[in-house]
Amino acid sequence: MMRKVNPLIVLCGLCLALAAQDALVVELKCERKTVLAHQSVELLLSISNKGEKPVAALSRSQLVSSKCVLVAGPDDGPERKGAWAELASKVPEGSIPALLPGESFSLPLTLRLPATLGPTTGACILQWVGKGGVLDKVRSNELTLHVFPGNLPTVTLTTSEGIITLEMWPAKAPNHVANFLTLAQAGFYDGSGFHRTIPGFMIQGGCPKGDGSGNAGYKIPDEDTGGLFQRGVLGMGRTSEKNSAGCQFFMCVADAAHLNGKYAAFGRVLDGLEVVDRIVARPAQGDRAIKPVTIKKVSVDLPKDYKLPAVVKA
Repeated sequence: MMRKVNPLIVLCGLCLALAAQDALVVELKCERKTVLAHQSVELLLSISNKGEKPVAALSRSQLVSSKCVLVAGPDDGPERKGAWAELASKVPEGSIPALLPGESFSLPLTLRLPATLGPTTGACILQWVGKGGVLDKVRSNELTLHVFPGNLPTVTLTTSEGIITLEMWPAKAPNHVANFLTLAQAGFYDGSGFHRTIPGFMIQGGCPKGDGSGNAGYKIPDEDTGGLFQRGVLGMGRTSEKNSAGCQFFMCVADAAHLNGKYAAFGRVLDGLEVVDRIVARPAQGDRAIKPVTIKKVSVDLPKDYKLPAVVKA
């Protein structure tokens, strides 16, 4: 015998569910604004109860089933718009307790952009979409990322002031790039700092002693890269002697044509120039940072099939 369902009860339940959805505010955050097409991106998802009543517990299956959709790709072509981005999350076992009014819950996510993006460079807009229960069809804010094709090596510096992503130029300074990548992969720069800051000029780091007198235990030959020193360009420091570069590097905060032909430019700041600007503006005594910004960790991302050459030493 079938049980009759009171339509009023169903309607009330639907109203409560919709009210719970309206009370939920989902925010998608990313510390990085520039990503490579083949690179995983760390995101943070925040779910907040802005209503006046508790929101039912969020199940693990609801969180796992939720996805990120590509609202618009660099060209906004039909093969890009509406594509689902691959999403992985460290969702705890069980369920998230009911959210009381004013409470929020944060979940770290790992995002991999759709392969349909290909080698295109441009803006990519993402949005998180919930699935199931009170999260069903709840959407986050739209998050804009700038996508680069990733056909050049990149280095990410996680500093105490923020993240700086560097693009390498192996075609212009192959040995300087090989040297920098080799040191970075070996953890040489982890824990070092930016000891020298000159507003209107540059910031310099990579000294193992922290005072500008340290080196990597060897030197590398000079490479002539011509007139390239502009705001955001990465160079390798050296003494007045030829072939004396080793491990210390600098980033220009302004155009510096007087360095052209004297130092090797081997990359540029791809993302995080605002972090560089904050570093150079910190208190200093002369050109020495009073409290140097620390490079907590350095990670290297090489294009597929990229062969890192051996470093040629002077």
